[in-house]
Amino acid sequence: MSRHEPAVREEGAAPQPLRPLQLVALLASLLAGVATALAVMPTLFRHTQTDISRVGVILGVLGESTERPQLAVLGDSVAMSGIDARRLGEKLPGDPLAWNLASTGQSLVESALLTQALGDGVEVVVYVARPRGRSKAPPLLPQKSNAYYLYGFRPDDDTRSLLASVYGDGLTALLSKGAIRQAFEGRWAVRQLLDTQMRMWLRSDLALASAEKDLFHPQRYTKNVDPEVLAPVLAEMRAAHEREAPEVAARDRELLGLLAGERAQRGGSTVVLIPPIHPALLAGERDAYARAVQQVEEVFEGNAHAWVVDASALLREEHFIDPLHPNDAGAALLSDFVGERLAKRDGGAG
Repeated sequence: MSRHEPAVREEGAAPQPLRPLQLVALLASLLAGVATALAVMPTLFRHTQTDISRVGVILGVLGESTERPQLAVLGDSVAMSGIDARRLGEKLPGDPLAWNLASTGQSLVESALLTQALGDGVEVVVYVARPRGRSKAPPLLPQKSNAYYLYGFRPDDDTRSLLASVYGDGLTALLSKGAIRQAFEGRWAVRQLLDTQMRMWLRSDLALASAEKDLFHPQRYTKNVDPEVLAPVLAEMRAAHEREAPEVAARDRELLGLLAGERAQRGGSTVVLIPPIHPALLAGERDAYARAVQQVEEVFEGNAHAWVVDASALLREEHFIDPLHPNDAGAALLSDFVGERLAKRDGGAG
């Protein structure tokens, strides 16, 4: 063989082991790469726009600003679209500062985490609780727990104990994952970046920048879903309600009672808002929704600083963009309705 010809390893020949120094160098490079990735993940996460980016905005404001609202609204996207906090505040004596801190898919457990972040200075906390069929979803999705961690939030001992007493050790374990595991699991945010950008392009009317950063009325809808598209969705939801009556889950009711008790001890008030239900869903299910309201009221018995505002029958079909979300006209009516109800109660902000 010429010395200029490349040597070819014979078929089946064993690969040559790395020399000790080569092995050390390879392992060091691998560990350095992993360490770098883990170190930059929290920073990368904070600068990656996802469906959960609003959580980071809310936590950032609550963590960095000395300003606190006198009234805070917590809930999911129904609350984001349905409550104009400025308008709500105008209905209350003294026009108190009110913030809408709802976020996409916000569960009651998330609302409890944000309640900790709010602190004691808030006079009234409004939890928007939409009755629904029994959900198989966990009380806190792993991605949400991961997001709260990477945004710098840490539940304190009181919050952990409160949530564990209602939802058990599974939730405690989820909230107790270590830093390395949390950083590793944060990779989902990078994968979701493209999906978010595509949705911004396809649905410019959703105003996603506002939905992420607005602390008053984050999700404004200007274009209703076509009635022909809406009809089969409503039919499917009606069928689901016939199979299983909508309710506020028992564990969530228990947590609401505990949160209300703690806030009352600090001199604050708690309101549970049952949001407007699309008339096509409410028809034939009024008794179920009435029971849902009554069940929440029962956990507030003996607490003069906690009550329920039932807005389930407030809006007409034209006030909904889809089966769940009020449009801007519906939001105006709902915000005024809630403000007027709070203004009549002792403990209203202001």
